[in-house]
Amino acid sequence: MASLTTHLPLCRLAKPNPLNDRYNLPCHPHRKGFKLTDTTAEKMQEILALLSSSPLIDIGLLSCLRKELNWSGSELESQIWNHPDIKQGGLGICL
Repeated sequence: MASLTTHLPLCRLAKPNPLNDRYNLPCHPHRKGFKLTDTTAEKMQEILALLSSSPLIDIGLLSCLRKELNWSGSELESQIWNHPDIKQGGLGICL
């Protein structure tokens, strides 16, 4: 049986990672931050009007609609989810 010292250089060379085996992930990713885009009240009302026809909207449906209709970035989902006109339930949201 090979000793640990013979396998140590191979482990350093391979850099095993439990999250992703194909790519090397940085130990400390750069923190560049992000900027939230401000959705206008008119655009938000238009989005809420489109969503009002659905009796229940879960996070998957909201994400698909945002991507397909090119509404904005993913921060829009949290703005919609936390909007005062939205009622939150156990399975999703509704107007």
